Amino acid sequence: MWNRVSLSIKIAGPLVLMEILGLIFGGFTLIAKIEKARAKEMDALLMGQADLVEESFRFSKGPPDFNDKHDLFGELDRNPKIFFLVMNDASKVLYVSKGAKPAVQKELSDAVMTRPDRTPHLDELFDIILGSEKWRATKENIEYKDSVNNLTRWRVYTAIDETASVAELNTIRQMILVGALGLAILSSLATAAIVLLTTSNLRLFAQSLARINPENPVWTFPVAAQSSEEGLLFASFGKMMSEMETARQNQKLFIANASHELKTPVAGMMAALEVLLARERSSADYQAVCRDLLKTVKDLRRLTGALLDTSLIEGGKLQPYLSLPLNDIVDAVLERWKPSLKLKAMDLKWKRPAIVYSILGNQELIDVAISNLIDNAIKYTQERGCVEITLDRAHDGQVRLAIRDNGIGMGAEEREKLGDIFFRADVSRSNKDSFGLGFANAKKILQSHGAKLVVNSKPGKGTEINIFFPSA
Repeated sequence: MWNRVSLSIKIAGPLVLMEILGLIFGGFTLIAKIEKARAKEMDALLMGQADLVEESFRFSKGPPDFNDKHDLFGELDRNPKIFFLVMNDASKVLYVSKGAKPAVQKELSDAVMTRPDRTPHLDELFDIILGSEKWRATKENIEYKDSVNNLTRWRVYTAIDETASVAELNTIRQMILVGALGLAILSSLATAAIVLLTTSNLRLFAQSLARINPENPVWTFPVAAQSSEEGLLFASFGKMMSEMETARQNQKLFIANASHELKTPVAGMMAALEVLLARERSSADYQAVCRDLLKTVKDLRRLTGALLDTSLIEGGKLQPYLSLPLNDIVDAVLERWKPSLKLKAMDLKWKRPAIVYSILGNQELIDVAISNLIDNAIKYTQERGCVEITLDRAHDGQVRLAIRDNGIGMGAEEREKLGDIFFRADVSRSNKDSFGLGFANAKKILQSHGAKLVVNSKPGKGTEINIFFPSA
């Protein structure tokens, strides 16, 4: 299920959720801190008012005279947001402030005098709820000496109206919650928009992949990359598609030409067999047809062997390299081609060097490469021509193997195509037994061994191939 969810949701979902949870947590933490600070402020205000009420009683000498309405006492007594009640030790009410409404005075007096819990200790703070109003109260004691110098103690209950503060606090709480909700919505939308814009190219990229035609795998992406990672992805995929298209075209060409080259010998074999089976023939006729079939089978084996060698090189399936004496490999290859040279009455110039030149490589593949190049030199040289082989060391220390012939040669345009599979220089003048695979195969083998090929040729002047091997 999770694997089918789009990448945008996978990225934006957790981010939005974390933002919302963070804002909710921050909002409630802020509200709690504001409420705590507000309560502390109100308690400090209450204690300050209680101290003022107590101080207002001390302006008179002896017992407080509640009828003496001096400025401080009068101001506190008339304040509708402040309530105070004075009781003696016998719990007789001596005075109730006149600032609050009569109904509120009565309810506050009853709440103070008939508290269901124990009487508050000195300076203890407690709440009084009167319908929609909230009052905060405290208890304090005042002492004085009467006319006969007896110590008298009064209890004073002071309360202040916190209703406005509570309402204001509720308003602040609502504003914080609404602000947090709005910020969560805006941040969520912004996060979602950023994620959607950031991943938009990936969605287009996936859609473009779905539209690729397997028969014609062409891929283009007109939208510019929005990040370095996207640029790397698009460039890498474009390069891969280009290489795949090149490989596909090479494969089509390879199959087409291989089919064409295989078709001719197969058709010849079928025709020979049909003629042979059409009627009874002499043993000499059978032998002649069998010799023709054997020659055709050898051609097929040589063609398939060349194709197999090329595929092994392209697939990188090479054996570990060993130190090889190049002198011996050249001797072995020339020994195999002496009959062909003799058949065309060609001259071979080869003088084995006294110094042994060693290279690193796979002996079988190096043998195939040199054999293919010498085969080409023989094929593209007329009868009574000459092939010259030289093995020495170049000025830069590399081992140089040169193969020269005085055959048909080739022009600059043909040299550019040399090494392409199935390419044959001037087909009208080349050997009809050639499949155009020898040089291509040799080139791949030698390049895989780190060797460099330099071809010099002119039409009618022959060809010289120089192979430079890294010295072992």
